[in-house]
Amino acid sequence: MVAYVSNKIAVNSTLGFSNVMGPVEEVQYDDNPVTHIIPTSQVNYMSMVVHFISYAGEGKLIALVSEEVVPDPQQFCQDCADALQLMKQAIHVFAT
Repeated sequence: MVAYVSNKIAVNSTLGFSNVMGPVEEVQYDDNPVTHIIPTSQVNYMSMVVHFISYAGEGKLIALVSEEVVPDPQQFCQDCADALQLMKQAIHVFAT
């Protein structure tokens, strides 16, 4: 039943969010420093998958897109980065 419900949620989702914050400082795995966390997924039925993760005070934007839907993926990523900067500036203005 859990697998059925999980599958239905994933197949019928057009947008999903998680607000789990990444670690503020770099972590180690088996005495090796973890310098990057880059999430990805293989989703055959979606033309766009975007991940944003914060790790050690930095944000990473990862986009998997179909060039039929987004003809210029680099521009799409730059637009997302610009939008995040605008949100950051708005938060600073609102907080003061």
